[in-house]
Amino acid sequence: MHAQINHPMSRRAFLAAAGATTMAIFGSSMLSGCAPMPKTGSAPVKMTPGTYPVTAQGFFAPYTIEVDVTEDAISAVRIVDTHESQYIGQRTQEIIAANVVKEQTLEVDTITGATATTNSMKEAIREALTAAGATASMFSNDATTPAPANCLGAVSDFYPDVVVVGGGITGITATLTALDGGSKVLLLEQNSYFGGSTMYSGGYIAAAGGETLPQFNYETDPDEFYEWMVESDPETFRPELSYIAAYNSAPALDMLTKYGAKWVEGGPIGRDVGAHAASASAGNSVEDVDYFAAYLISNELRGMSIFEGVAQSLQNFVEAGQLAYLLDTRVDELLTNDEGAVIGVRCKDGSEHNAPATILASGGYNANKEMLSQIYTRWMHPGNTTSIGNMFDAALAVGATLHDMDFCRTDGGSLPTIRTNGARVTREIKHSMPGVVWLDNTGHRFWKEGSSAQRAYFDVPDNTIFCVADSKLLQTDNILYYGNYATYVTDENNEELERLAAQGEVVFKGDTIEEAAEKAGLDPQVVAAELAKYNNYCTTGIDEDFGKDAEGLIPLESGPFYIFETIPNVKTTNGGLVIDDGARVLNADGTPIVGLYAAGETAGNYNIVRPTASYYGGNLHRGATFGYTAALTQAEDFPKQEGRPQGRFSIRPPHEPASFMFAGFPLLEHLADKRLPGHREAYSPTYSRWRSRASCRPRATKPWPNFSRMIQA
Repeated sequence: MHAQINHPMSRRAFLAAAGATTMAIFGSSMLSGCAPMPKTGSAPVKMTPGTYPVTAQGFFAPYTIEVDVTEDAISAVRIVDTHESQYIGQRTQEIIAANVVKEQTLEVDTITGATATTNSMKEAIREALTAAGATASMFSNDATTPAPANCLGAVSDFYPDVVVVGGGITGITATLTALDGGSKVLLLEQNSYFGGSTMYSGGYIAAAGGETLPQFNYETDPDEFYEWMVESDPETFRPELSYIAAYNSAPALDMLTKYGAKWVEGGPIGRDVGAHAASASAGNSVEDVDYFAAYLISNELRGMSIFEGVAQSLQNFVEAGQLAYLLDTRVDELLTNDEGAVIGVRCKDGSEHNAPATILASGGYNANKEMLSQIYTRWMHPGNTTSIGNMFDAALAVGATLHDMDFCRTDGGSLPTIRTNGARVTREIKHSMPGVVWLDNTGHRFWKEGSSAQRAYFDVPDNTIFCVADSKLLQTDNILYYGNYATYVTDENNEELERLAAQGEVVFKGDTIEEAAEKAGLDPQVVAAELAKYNNYCTTGIDEDFGKDAEGLIPLESGPFYIFETIPNVKTTNGGLVIDDGARVLNADGTPIVGLYAAGETAGNYNIVRPTASYYGGNLHRGATFGYTAALTQAEDFPKQEGRPQGRFSIRPPHEPASFMFAGFPLLEHLADKRLPGHREAYSPTYSRWRSRASCRPRATKPWPNFSRMIQA
């Protein structure tokens, strides 16, 4: 039965009604203001007019603001110098500055996903005002926006057709798709705002076909997209999932666009296009390029923009009584009936919510230290703290199975400025920058630099690579940045680099390579010999050890020398629940568990396409596409019954073993002739072949750990 719950909504919930105001003032860090009215009967306190600078500690590093005041008002707040993240932190600083000036109070809305930066800015402004002579009671009127309703009425009186667990790109796409089809949806999110890992992403999403891509003059072909995805041994991935990934990609993108997501031009995806695998960089022309798919970028704010774009549409569904959502709500268990069908969820607080269908879109486990410690000795993560893998355990308890849990998608170059494993990345370097040399912890060169970095970091002892550069190389580019990939800020003029070198904990500098090696704890003679051998290869143009391309053979001969201690940054986890091509979760016999669906990282992204099919926008593409597919499938499996009593539903008999069906897209017969030889027999109805594929993957020599019952409390 439904619990009587209406969680109080945080003012930083992304659906806040203040969203429109926030966007209207975004980009302005300085507005003129009006004086606050003094309290009746009290003598007005006068500030000393002027400009008051304050340096405060930000999320990544100190920053400086200036506050201009008159005798009784805040006239301007300027961000003078900052190293906050480009798309979250800096935007937060600008919005807080603008809102404080506009409202003449420090009691303004906290920004989604940036509580630390919000509070730091407010405290810095308060410090400046205090220096100007303001009292604690001044500029304290409440200008926060009341949280919007999360349900029309009580949640206990809301009877959903589907429960969606997780509010990232996968869950939001599933929710919108289900709502678009007429389903009633209860959306549960563990965090205090929606966004998941996508909040910390670049906001790139790939697709082929549909209505959105042509608006950016991309002429794409899902037939070719699919064929490209499966150009490999089908024993290493699942071609029927590749089919869904290709053909449902555009409808998923179109669904997000329909409900408010905004995009800017990205680039084409094709054979031999661009520097990032098979994908061009942003803004590349499509002229004279053989491409079949394309990626777009979510507006100017990257990942966060997707959720700001669809926020009003979701709130409209709430007001129409079709959607309810709960934040700060962690799901830990799945409810089943006597036949083993999943009929709802139980939350950590004990509340229960029933529905015919449950879609798991709660992410992977890159924030679960216990699970990752079974795979990596050292690692960091990009920011999302709620991807703890709790729904894996819940699904295993009802008969689900897992795949590919022994390998993750990582980027390298993270500097372990925080020595605790699983800490958030605060500094990274461009570890694949041409000319950088990679050494293991014995001081030996061990890899072709710049190639298969995630495999290198996985296999190297202690998951630690020491990256070597010289002063001449560092003059060609800024090698270090604050934060991680999508939210980074470049270390201009190598100021932070030199600070870390002086500190001598993760960056080691020496006038000679021997001096730098000794500071790094490496054998100076071994490192010097390895570098001398490498420099000789640069002279001959032939890397006799690892075959590095001639253009990347840049000698390191000019002191001072720098050695960077780097470890992997676990961006996403590749393994997850085994699903069929309709996103139904399968048991050990390959039979769908009635009422249970999974998508995105919860279902794992590794085996959807061939391992070498790397392209911009792949993670958001697969998350959105299978969230879309799961919503379509549940609607097909549990069609709405006219006049059905609220809270009651029929349970169909257990599904037959999964067949090759495509949710939302009938099998396109003309594709049968285009499939590569051997693909059709790969569509095994029992999936016995998929369960044995752990031994087929062309990497990962470490044993597959047993993750059952390894969920954080």
